[in-house]
Amino acid sequence: MKTIRSLILFSAALLLGGCISGGTRVDLAEVDKIQPGVTLIADLESKFGKPWSAKKQDDGSTKYVWQYTKMAFAVGVTEQRVLTVFAEGGKVKDYTVKDK
Repeated sequence: MKTIRSLILFSAALLLGGCISGGTRVDLAEVDKIQPGVTLIADLESKFGKPWSAKKQDDGSTKYVWQYTKMAFAVGVTEQRVLTVFAEGGKVKDYTVKDK
C-alpha cells in the first residue's frame, strides 16, 4: 500500500512539475536577418529546419510556418513563437513573427 501511494505521489509530481516543448526554436536574431526578395527558403530551412507546414496559396505563393511551443503541465503554454513566411520562386516575399 505504501509503495502504491509513493508511486502515485511521484507520478503526480512529474505531471505537475514537468514540461514539454516541440517544434523549432526560432531565434529572433536570425529572423532580423530575413530580407524579402533576397532570403531563400533554403536559407531558412538550414537555420530553422523543415517548416511545421508548407501550403500553396491562391495567389501562387507558398505559406511556410515554423512554430515552437513550450508547455508546463501545471500552467499550460509558457512560451510560443510562430514564424510565418510567404514565398514566391523560393524567395521570401513577406514574413511575420508572433510571440505569446
